[in-house]
Amino acid sequence: MAEGDKVGTYSSTDGQNWSYIGSTSWNPDAFLDGKDHGIVECPYVVTMMADDGTRHAVQFVGANDYNWGYTTGTSYLIGSIDSSGIFTKQNDQTLPVRIDLGTDYYGSNFGKVDEQTLITSSWVNNWAYANEKVIGIDGNQTKKGTTCALFRDIKMVKDASVPSGYSLQLFVRDVVDRTFPTNDDYNVYHDIPSGGEYLRTIDNSKVVDFDIQGGQPGGVFVVDVRQDDNISTLMFDINGGWIRTKRSMKGNFNNSTYNAETKNITYGKPGLTDTHLTIYFDTKSIEIEFTDSHQVYTLLKWGKKNNRSTTLSLQGGNMPVSVNCKEYDYR
Repeated sequence: MAEGDKVGTYSSTDGQNWSYIGSTSWNPDAFLDGKDHGIVECPYVVTMMADDGTRHAVQFVGANDYNWGYTTGTSYLIGSIDSSGIFTKQNDQTLPVRIDLGTDYYGSNFGKVDEQTLITSSWVNNWAYANEKVIGIDGNQTKKGTTCALFRDIKMVKDASVPSGYSLQLFVRDVVDRTFPTNDDYNVYHDIPSGGEYLRTIDNSKVVDFDIQGGQPGGVFVVDVRQDDNISTLMFDINGGWIRTKRSMKGNFNNSTYNAETKNITYGKPGLTDTHLTIYFDTKSIEIEFTDSHQVYTLLKWGKKNNRSTTLSLQGGNMPVSVNCKEYDYR
């Protein structure tokens, strides 16, 4: 049970009378980095098998990460369940990790598919702006823009690069038939020179696979998604292995929350020249699946109008990139 900055554990023999056993702390003092995750919500604890055959427990919570450059989101710890039934993190060095890299993956639900696989979806929004008043381009207050995330599977893998020794990978459940892309040509390559751009129309409810080749230090591949009332800009530093996003909302609503740019978020290893990602375009959201690192970035689009255009461009860098786009309809 979520209890402020900790998750309490209770036991019962009849489902009616409960006794307190103990808790797992999410207080800043519980972690070596001292980061404050605020009031936690929506806890979920499960055991699962990693790819090396060992079993571990995972505790998920909704966490408030404003103090270190994020919004509210869903974080997890890897550890074990002790003899009293209380979740304990793997070791003193274990730190919380975001299950989704983006700004809008909160109130998550989880289920167990099998011993090695969980399934999850969430509310695509967060408390940074869910209660804000939104005024549209016509000057009238609009309905709240929100949706649910695509279902994705979660698997645990051995990972020597993190203190717990294990990490979680995400796989968006297949929602397209990749046998037949809806492009006129099976492979559509766009060779984008340094500083150049390519204008492309991508309707809502489309899925596009991007194979990007030629990323150089300092070069940022940009996907600019424009609607009548909103612009969502996705910036990928292929060589640096990070993503940054920016959203701007047209209309007379000038709150900085709705015209904000995120910090750089690491999605993969630095030093690469090629990457592969899938972007799921919808009226209310964009979900980006990094198919090399098995990470997902979820972003709420505040606009409600249909897409007008999507611009692919390259900013900085001395070498062009070649982008292979395969577009699909949802099933």
